[in-house]
Amino acid sequence: LARAPHRDEELGQRVVGPLAASLARATVGAFDTTTRLDRVPRLIAYRRLDGEASSLVVACGIANDQLYARWWAMLPWAAAFLLLSGGAVLTAARRLARSFDELERQQQALERSETKFRTLADHLPDVVVRLDEEGRHHYANAAVEQATGLPPEAYLGRTYAEMGMPADNVRAW
Repeated sequence: LARAPHRDEELGQRVVGPLAASLARATVGAFDTTTRLDRVPRLIAYRRLDGEASSLVVACGIANDQLYARWWAMLPWAAAFLLLSGGAVLTAARRLARSFDELERQQQALERSETKFRTLADHLPDVVVRLDEEGRHHYANAAVEQATGLPPEAYLGRTYAEMGMPADNVRAW
């Protein structure tokens, strides 16, 4: 055993006390104790060496007041940071919830608008189709069947070229 502060008569002696009890449980670890030599509360970390040196133990202790001094000094700043970041998270959560509510309202409005469009377009006597940028059909009303003989479903997802329309007509559309 060698330690600082130490007594010369303890150098090289067998490990006893809390360190011996901890070594019996694990070869590596840490524990809190009050040292017998100076009665100072310390955090002790230890490790039994491997190989031929397995009878040797390296241990290091630091006084708790030294260990926690920096942490304790930083506590007000850490608490302020946690409070401010917690407030920011709450504010962001509220804004996100409002955004989801607004998105839900917009989705419902879009569905109502689409229902109105389909109701109107489905009952018009004229052909009504909706195409995307590539010319693919996304909607065709019932009047298309009277005009072409093909049901509206035959148009969906297809371009006029895929449906066999002459190239000159496709370019014109």
